Amino acid sequence: MLVWLYYLGMRIILGLLPIASFFSPRIKYFLSNRKKEAMRFRDAELSSDINWFHCASLGEYEQARPLIEYFMENDQSCLVTFFSPSGYDIVKPKESEKMMVTFLPLENRKALREFIQRLNLARVFWVKYELWLIALEEIQRTRVPSYLISARFYEGHFITRRWSIGWRKILRGFNEIFVQDAFSFQLLEGLGISSKISGDLRFDNVLKRTKNLEPISKIQEWQKEHKTLVLGSSWQEEENLVLSKFSRLNDWKLIIVPHDIGLKRISSIEAILKKMEIPHCKWSENQLSSLHQVVIIDSIGLLQQVYQYANVAFVGGGFSGKLHNILEPLAINVPVVCGPKISNFWEAELALKHKVLFTIHSDDEFLDALKIADTALNVSDFVRKNAGALHMITDEVKAT
Repeated sequence: MLVWLYYLGMRIILGLLPIASFFSPRIKYFLSNRKKEAMRFRDAELSSDINWFHCASLGEYEQARPLIEYFMENDQSCLVTFFSPSGYDIVKPKESEKMMVTFLPLENRKALREFIQRLNLARVFWVKYELWLIALEEIQRTRVPSYLISARFYEGHFITRRWSIGWRKILRGFNEIFVQDAFSFQLLEGLGISSKISGDLRFDNVLKRTKNLEPISKIQEWQKEHKTLVLGSSWQEEENLVLSKFSRLNDWKLIIVPHDIGLKRISSIEAILKKMEIPHCKWSENQLSSLHQVVIIDSIGLLQQVYQYANVAFVGGGFSGKLHNILEPLAINVPVVCGPKISNFWEAELALKHKVLFTIHSDDEFLDALKIADTALNVSDFVRKNAGALHMITDEVKAT
C-alpha cells in the first residue's frame, strides 16, 4: 500500500514542480537545465554495450571514478547520470568519446522506459544509496546486470522500516551489493539481503590520484626548512581556532584552503591576519615570498596538490558533522587533525583507531594534537590497507 503512496506522491510532486519554478530560481534552473540536456541527449549518438553509472552528485562520482576509468581504459563506454545539477555542472565538461554525462530522468515511468530503451546496456552501477524506486524497477525489468557499489547503511535507515518492502525487493534485485563496512553487511543480512564487504572505492580513487600529483615549485621554495600546516576545506570555526594559536607556532607556516573561496570569506580571513600582523598573501596575487607566514589559496582545484607540502592537515567540517575528505592527505602520508563530530564517517572513526587522525573539541586541545599528529608514522599504510574495492568489483563483473 505504501509503495502505491510513493507512486502517487511522485506524480503529485512532478506535477507541482513547474508551478514551484515560478517562485524558486533554484527549481527553475533545475528544470530548465534538465529540459535542455534531455533534448541534447535525445539526439546524441550512443555507443553499444554501455556501462551506466548513476551518481547522486559529485561525491558519488568521485567514488565511482576508479571503476569508470577502468572501463574506459579497457575501451568500453560509460554513461554517467546525475540527480544533482551541481554534480552535472562539474563533470559535464569532462565528457568524452568514452564517457557521456546526462541527468537521470525524474521518477516518471514513461520517461524512464524511453530513456532506458535508448541505451544498449551492458551493466548498471548504482552508487552508494540513492534508491530511486521507479528507476530501479525499470532497470531491473530489463534483466541487465545491475550492481549497488560503495553502499552504506546505518542504524535506523529507512529500508529497515516496515513500509519499505518495495525498496527491499529492489535491493534483492541487484546482481550484487558491495557495501563499505561490516555494519552495513550485518544490517542487510538481518533483512535477508546478501551483500559483500568491498570497502570504499574512494580509497582506490585517492591512491590513484596521488600518483599524478604535480609539484608546485612556488610553495616548495616558500616552505623550505619550515614545517607546514594545511588547513583544508576549512570553515570559519577552524580558521578562527588555528589563527588564535598561530602566534605560538613559530617554526610553522600555514596554508589556508577555505571551503568557501568567495570574496567575503577570503576578506574575512585577511582581516584577521592583518589585525594579528601576520605576513600573508593570496595565491591569486602571485606574490608569495619567504616573508609570508601564511598563504590563502583562493583558487579551486589545488587542495590535493597542496597537501603534499603538509606535515599535518587540519581538515574542515569536523565541528559541524560535515567532515570533508580526510583520505587525500592520509594517502600522501599526512596525518589529520579535525573536529570531534565524525560519527557519520566510518573512515574517520577507523583512522582515529589507527592513530593517523586526531580529534579536538576546542582550541585548548589544538597545539597538543598538532604535536602528536606530527609524530604519526606510516600514515599512508592506512589508505593502502583499506583499498581494493576496485579489484573485488571488477572480478565480480567479469564473472557475471
